[in-house]
Amino acid sequence: MGYHHQHRHAQQQHGSNSKGQTQRRKNKNEQHGTRKSCEELFMQAEIALMSEDLAQAEALYKECVLREPENVEFLDGYGSFLAEFANDRKDEAIKVLQKACDLAPMTGFEKFMYLGQVLDACGRTEEAEAAMRQGVRILRNMDDENSEEYLTSALCSLAELLMGLIHDALDEAEDDSEEEVSRLYIEVESLLHEAGSGTSKNPEPLQALCSLRVLQGREEEALGLLKESLQLWWDDDDDEEEEEDEKKGERMLPSYEFRFETAKLLLELDDSTATAADILEGLLEENDAVPDVWLLLAVAYKAGGELESAAEAATQGAKIARLQGYSEQDNEVVYALEELEKELTS
Repeated sequence: MGYHHQHRHAQQQHGSNSKGQTQRRKNKNEQHGTRKSCEELFMQAEIALMSEDLAQAEALYKECVLREPENVEFLDGYGSFLAEFANDRKDEAIKVLQKACDLAPMTGFEKFMYLGQVLDACGRTEEAEAAMRQGVRILRNMDDENSEEYLTSALCSLAELLMGLIHDALDEAEDDSEEEVSRLYIEVESLLHEAGSGTSKNPEPLQALCSLRVLQGREEEALGLLKESLQLWWDDDDDEEEEEDEKKGERMLPSYEFRFETAKLLLELDDSTATAADILEGLLEENDAVPDVWLLLAVAYKAGGELESAAEAATQGAKIARLQGYSEQDNEVVYALEELEKELTS
């Protein structure tokens, strides 16, 4: 899904926490000196996260939760951090976020969306769906002018989860799944229509609708939607590099994961591989330690006939994966990289 730490900071800047909770914290601050200390630690954790000092941020978030284990704001912050940055600690993230959700079941949409994200990654789809639906429900009830962009992203996340259910049902091809697939198709269309009606500048609804059309076998329409989505954030027509950088700087780039998915869809739907390769190269400039991106870039280069570049990307991706402790025996991405490397260098 598309929730990331920049959403949390933006949410806090817009004051989406309830005024009642803020006032209660203020009252407690006046009564208890230790409370103020915890608030300061939490603020330092947020600053460390914005500065990408992840080790410091984690230590401070954890300290806040240890001191005040029933504080929803601290649990939300730490759980969201774990969901975002600690892929090998999903059980801990679920435990922390679930506790936050149990303590405040009617407020704070983001903890539900993060919980749904981690549950889905663990294969607990039914629980993930329930969590995301509650997050969407909270957002729909929010009387906040800044909630629209969050609702758009949340609706798309829920729609993507339901599309995963459709994909699974189609794979199973059981007689009683046809009615369920039809119901899910209708709901996904409705969710994405609602998401798209709220904003003309967010590329998420169009790309999610593209994915739906792929599921429905409507590839030509899917490519049109993907290109329409791309126009909202990607510009590769500038001849002058400075002008291009200036234009991109004025646009808020979608998340790393969103752009990775864009590249995957382009390689699946478009005859040209150039835009997909450009997007993937940009991702590696931001973070070159993601083997999946190296693999997809190698595939893009190979499809475009750039075999030497493809071999280099496969080799580099395999090297990074091995440095991270992965092997072809326990990681399918590493296996694919090493097989591609052998094929291109033999």
